[in-house]
Amino acid sequence: MKKFKTVAYSGLVLASLASGGVLVQAAQQAPAQTQLTTNLASEKQKALQAGYTEAQFNAMVQQPKLASVTPNPEIIMSAGMKRDGAKTQTADDLRNAVVTEALKQKGVKFETGGNSPTTGFDSSGFVQYVFKQAANIDLPRATIQQETKGEDVSLASLKPGDLLFYGKRGQTYSVTIYIGNGQMIYAPEPGDVVKVTNMQYWKPDFARRIISDDQSGNTPGTNPGGNSGQKEVTHNIYRLYNPYGGKHHFTQNKAEADNLISLGWNNEGIGWVAPDKGTPVYRLYNPNNGRHHYTVSVAERDNLVQVGWNNEGIGWQSGGTIPVYRVYNPYAPATEDSHHYTVSAAERDNLVKLGWRDEGIGWYSTTAAQ
Repeated sequence: MKKFKTVAYSGLVLASLASGGVLVQAAQQAPAQTQLTTNLASEKQKALQAGYTEAQFNAMVQQPKLASVTPNPEIIMSAGMKRDGAKTQTADDLRNAVVTEALKQKGVKFETGGNSPTTGFDSSGFVQYVFKQAANIDLPRATIQQETKGEDVSLASLKPGDLLFYGKRGQTYSVTIYIGNGQMIYAPEPGDVVKVTNMQYWKPDFARRIISDDQSGNTPGTNPGGNSGQKEVTHNIYRLYNPYGGKHHFTQNKAEADNLISLGWNNEGIGWVAPDKGTPVYRLYNPNNGRHHYTVSVAERDNLVQVGWNNEGIGWQSGGTIPVYRVYNPYAPATEDSHHYTVSAAERDNLVKLGWRDEGIGWYSTTAAQ
């Protein structure tokens, strides 16, 4: 009687046929793998050190494994077009420059935390590098910061150079560059390389336009270097209050603020204005009672994560000369916030009179409000 045994080894499927003491082996190539073998534990550690949250890393490595495709010839032709004799760059010139630079990086290896062709790229590092090289536009390092730049654009109205984000706002884990004709280019995940693929097989959650139609690269939320006297880029930090839960929430994401307002939160205006660059202010969330906490302390962040808080990444940056005070309510019920943050010394002093503890300066802002 014939006995069959299948053994998987190093990408080969070995079919062994034992009959009458004679062993016959047939080797068949297994389906091609699009990803190289990687040590996920090591990559995860590198990702956490680079500022990713565990949730972001898990989502990144679980993304669809898409095949690399050849860029549409029309994309290559458009990207290479230059206007003879032009003295200024139009928005389309800059978009074409972004696509051209992005395509130059095809095949560069993925590297967690990487932001150059020599080290390799992760998705946001790739975007940051391309926009700086092609259009002299300075974008932040992380996806959750990049998603606040430029302006929202419909997925049905994309133009080359638009950024496509994956994940909820404030929790994005990957970003790609739209290059036209339904195609995008990106640095996918550990073990892969920068490649072009079809957007239809991995639909983005939302898109942002960095290069707007009415300017030459000086898009709101970006910082094209080399322009003396250009106004410093800043971000409004919106202050909201839930009258039903006794909670304040602070965010630089206007879409998040608008969503909370639509759910019944009170809009208390702009709490303060944060710089584009500075010391990260980390945002954490307690899933057990719905509280948010903000801190510049890595040690405090890590301690809260160890006791069950979710690390939601960087909320905004600290910098400037205006202090943001941090006060603590030791008597707060579990359903309400125990910490509050304000640039108003009068508000701080009033809370202290009511029994709150003054914990000093949490971080700094550029201005109190706009």
